[in-house]
Amino acid sequence: MLELSGLAVPFNGRCWASPSRGEEVSFAPGCFTYAIRGGAVSAWLNHDAGRVLGRQSDGSLRLWESEDGLCFALTIRGGADEALLRRVAREGLLTGCSCGWNNWQSFARARCGSGTVIELFETALYEISILIAPHKPANWGTSVSISR
Repeated sequence: MLELSGLAVPFNGRCWASPSRGEEVSFAPGCFTYAIRGGAVSAWLNHDAGRVLGRQSDGSLRLWESEDGLCFALTIRGGADEALLRRVAREGLLTGCSCGWNNWQSFARARCGSGTVIELFETALYEISILIAPHKPANWGTSVSISR
């Protein structure tokens, strides 16, 4: 059994939504409340829907919002992904977290330099991803730690 925890998405930070268009996203406190209550969020490896690490629906993924952002605790029970994550953690190749969302329910746009910042007040989160090198976190300020 492997237990991971950390900060999946920091509030009020910025991440790229569309680098080619110069759009960044900022997640406002509380923007994931309804998605968490819905219980349908999964944890994936490197944004790969074929590599599901855990689900809220089976209790292996727990999500909550703190003053810092969206926090998680993930329990992986055996298999190739557990072995892979143990190995990359030893090698220092866990690079952070990211997330997938759609259906922006409430947002505001603001110009910032040569780009645009989109502040999300409510969104439909469907996955958090544990990232391993060479993937880099799109959400700056994320963290992952192993407790077992």
